[in-house]
Amino acid sequence: MDDFAPILAVLIVFGFVTKIIKMSLDHQKQKLDIKANAQTEASYGTKNLELLQEVSVLKERVAVLEKIVTADKYDLKQEFDKLGAS
Repeated sequence: MDDFAPILAVLIVFGFVTKIIKMSLDHQKQKLDIKANAQTEASYGTKNLELLQEVSVLKERVAVLEKIVTADKYDLKQEFDKLGAS
């Protein structure tokens, strides 16, 4: 039984060292994931700004089209009648 004591001690130490290495690697992976998420969120902020600008431009265009369609001088029915009569 005395012959197995050093082997058992080495196995126990090896088990602890393996566990510590795994914990360290997991921690590094978590740090990288957090960094990647931060970069992704920053790119979302840029994309959101671009989308807000595009929405603003589209709202302006819709407003212009609404003015054209609702103007007194513009009668959509008459325009269609003209096209049908041609």
